[in-house]
Amino acid sequence: LILAFKQDVVSLLQITDRKAAYLKVAIWSCVIGYCEALTTHKDSSRRYSIFPIPMASLIRLVHDEFFPLIDEVKDRKNKNAATTDQSHDNNHRRTVQSLSNAIWKRCQNKSSSMQDELHANSLYVCLRGDVDGKSLDCFGAALSTVIGMNLLGYTSILTLSEDHAYESHFLLGTQSEEKPSSTIISCNSNNNGYATCEVAIPGNTKSSQSKRGREISETFIDLQKQSPRQQSRKNITAETSWLYMKNNAVLCDTAGLAMAALVGNINCDIDK
Repeated sequence: LILAFKQDVVSLLQITDRKAAYLKVAIWSCVIGYCEALTTHKDSSRRYSIFPIPMASLIRLVHDEFFPLIDEVKDRKNKNAATTDQSHDNNHRRTVQSLSNAIWKRCQNKSSSMQDELHANSLYVCLRGDVDGKSLDCFGAALSTVIGMNLLGYTSILTLSEDHAYESHFLLGTQSEEKPSSTIISCNSNNNGYATCEVAIPGNTKSSQSKRGREISETFIDLQKQSPRQQSRKNITAETSWLYMKNNAVLCDTAGLAMAALVGNINCDIDK
């Protein structure tokens, strides 16, 4: 297993096709999620040996269940192309919103806070979380969305800040000026060629669905509208909030860096 992982990581340094590269990320997200699911249940009688790892079955899981999900998003987008604004950023945002909504519909539906959700950080949880009643955390939601967007042919970037994760993408005309890997960027980043999309909004209400795909700075505008008398909230923006590293979020702008983030997010703790 370790040798296979090493070979795939090395291959990511050579692959130029983002679809092929992110397919590897998708598969390993399922493998790692599978290992966490089998070894961390709070009931010891429901913790199992992970070996032999069913690699063929996990690869089929991606092809047979995740691919149809993103194909439905693509078909829906094509049907609505004539009636929607097709500007570059709007087109990207609508696709992110549609895909992240499909992902949240596919995963275990929970409308409460995701703060205490453990082992909810992988594509495997999105597709099989109902077994243990797991929803997605923000990393799982962002990673699944970014994988799906790249498989659809978009340049979509996993973005990390403190304990939060979201999607970033190039604005039209800036992709040729791509910055080095793991660049630190502004959260409200139109001024440096990037835009952001919030995807980690739990629940499947119309309100939750409508908030996905928006610039993350709009989150704070909503908070200010909800609590206009709270002076502390009036001064918080995406550029000053600790949740977005005060204007210093990190772009995982290659499949290799997304893979590194995936490994770094492994949680071996037993559920309480």
